[in-house]
Formats: sequence, structure tokens, C-alpha cells
Amino acid sequence: MDAYTKYAWLFLMHHKSQVLTAITRFKTFDENLTSYKLKAIQTDNTKEFLWFKQFTQEFGISHRLICLHTHEHNESIEWKHMHI
Repeated sequence: MDAYTKYAWLFLMHHKSQVLTAITRFKTFDENLTSYKLKAIQTDNTKEFLWFKQFTQEFGISHRLICLHTHEHNESIEWKHMHI
């Protein structure tokens, strides 16, 4: 979800191992659509995102982690998830 416009994209996956493919597709799609470079990604602090450090360093993207058990930091995403 874009922090400024609150626009959300959805990439369906069969397995959590497909996150790298989805985020790479999103990065390419978003940068082509907006002509802006992806600057930051915010995720919760789960095991699926441990590999993000290498990915974000490679592309110069800031990776922000929300604190555990603080859903208010990710409230808009939580609401979108409930709607889906």
C-alpha cells in the first residue's frame, strides 16, 4: 500500500516462498508506472522477510520493520486484509 495515496496492489501467491518474485514484479511495475524509484518498504518482523536485507541493499531501498504486536503501525494494511 502506498503510504501517500493509500493505493493498494495485490499479488496472489500459492506459497510464501514466492514473496521474492512478487516483490520484484511489484518493484518493476511500480517504477514503470510512476517513473519514481522505490524508496522504502515496511514489513512486519516475520521470517518470510529475513531475506529482504540483501534485496533492499542491492537496490538501495530502506526496509522498515514494525514492532511486534503493534498492529496500529500497520493498521491500514490490516483493514485491507480483513476486507479481502
